[in-house]
Amino acid sequence: MDGTYVEEDEVEEDVHGVVTGLDGVSPRTELENQGDDNEKELEDMRLRIEELEIDLANAKDALASLLNSKAELQEIERKDVEMVKVQKELAEAKDKTAKLKSRNDALMVKSKEADMARYRIQSLEETAKELRGFLASLKG
Repeated sequence: MDGTYVEEDEVEEDVHGVVTGLDGVSPRTELENQGDDNEKELEDMRLRIEELEIDLANAKDALASLLNSKAELQEIERKDVEMVKVQKELAEAKDKTAKLKSRNDALMVKSKEADMARYRIQSLEETAKELRGFLASLKG
């Protein structure tokens, strides 16, 4: 198509789904209205971004709280493990104490028996001494 030349005075933006010129509204007014729509769209996007930023901040706070709770839970679990260990040691100590008490009671009985035997020996030694003295008086 050499030599064909088409001249256009005004370039209209193609707005999808909008038919221009049928309602008596000038193309300039249509462009201004589109600008208003764009500004509204930008404002909506700005508001949505603010909402998303608030949601993100809330999520960060929730995450920090969860991490703190996790650390506290780990500390509680560590203390629980330690407490179980101490309870086991306490049970073993009670067992040893009971055995030592039983042994001590047996020794106390033996000690009393030994004291009684000593007393009896002393009593017998005194009786033997008296009998030797009596025997000596009979001989002499």
